[in-house]
Amino acid sequence: MFEKRRKYILLLVSALPAIAGALVSPLLPSLTRVFAAEPNVELLARFVFTLPGLFIALFAPLSGIVIDRYGRKLLLIASVILFAISGGSGLIAQSLPQLLFGRACLGIAVAAIMTVTTTLVGDYYREPERGHVAGTQAAFLALGGFLGLLISGLLAELSWRVPFFIYFLVLLLVPFVVKYISEPVSGNLGTHDKAFVEDRETPTSLSLILLVNGLAIVGMMIFFTVPIQVPFLLEEIGESAPSLAGLTVSVCILVTGISSMSFRYFKTVISLPLVLSLSMAIMAVGYLLVGISSGYWMLLVAMPICGLGMGLITPAITLWLLELSPMHIRGRVMSALASGIFFAQFVTPLISQPIISSLGLSGIFILSSLVLMTLAATLCFGSYLYQRRSLRAR
Repeated sequence: MFEKRRKYILLLVSALPAIAGALVSPLLPSLTRVFAAEPNVELLARFVFTLPGLFIALFAPLSGIVIDRYGRKLLLIASVILFAISGGSGLIAQSLPQLLFGRACLGIAVAAIMTVTTTLVGDYYREPERGHVAGTQAAFLALGGFLGLLISGLLAELSWRVPFFIYFLVLLLVPFVVKYISEPVSGNLGTHDKAFVEDRETPTSLSLILLVNGLAIVGMMIFFTVPIQVPFLLEEIGESAPSLAGLTVSVCILVTGISSMSFRYFKTVISLPLVLSLSMAIMAVGYLLVGISSGYWMLLVAMPICGLGMGLITPAITLWLLELSPMHIRGRVMSALASGIFFAQFVTPLISQPIISSLGLSGIFILSSLVLMTLAATLCFGSYLYQRRSLRAR
């Protein structure tokens, strides 16, 4: 019973990074109107969503070093408390700079939460359960994003400040984290971990770690285009209600969670590179449909297709890195993943804004589709060459 409760507490805390962004996504158009008098409001309003990504990228490596040297639990408790306080600061912020300061502190908290929770999945579990928990963790992330978007969109109809109250509810998790999350012990190392402890010179694994992190950065940069740009795309087609923006994006996030739960079945049939290739191909179809959509209902049809592909990417990348990383460096590897993902979140509006100015909102989704299809084909071909070389070696 203790193990089951520990798993669900770990999964609930794992969902917080998704909630951090989801609660503000439907608010972005409202913020541009509320703070219309401030310079560069169009860009700064988007930074309310993405600024935490910069601070996650900066502080996740430090989190990895801390947990590898000093342990996981204490940092997790402190970061959950900081998450609640900094996230809820939007209730009293009087300007965009004040709001952005709170979001920056929120990013520091998320950096630690994401690093610790993903590392603990690798510490606590061995295959095949590790793959199942990694898929469930991604599903909880998606579920957190879905509920955050839906609730925020509805509450924003009352006032743009009201959704920030939800952050304070996270404090209810702290006693359960204290009770059920324990420090992993090196005596529980699996065979894979012991092999790495005996031989730490693994250049092939290090190169693969860099490659997989690179894929994560590109994939997430494209994924974050949905919660950042879809509310503005809806305004462009004449649908400006925050609740409708929250509902539309939440459809994508909900299907992402359902898709993540099916990850373990894909993993038993095809290799991780092929799972990634398939997921990117599916996302490419969804983004193409978003790009060519001329009305709300076509956009709504495209959202679950985007989510179907994204739901497989996250657990595949996470599990691949967990398999490559031994316990003694696992925190740093997972922190590099968190850093890369949320660096992508931060730079998405910086990269996308010039593209939007040139190609329009529809154009950025069509371009994203082309990039995804190229990556899918490259991964598929690379996997084929690797398997062919392996067969020849035998």
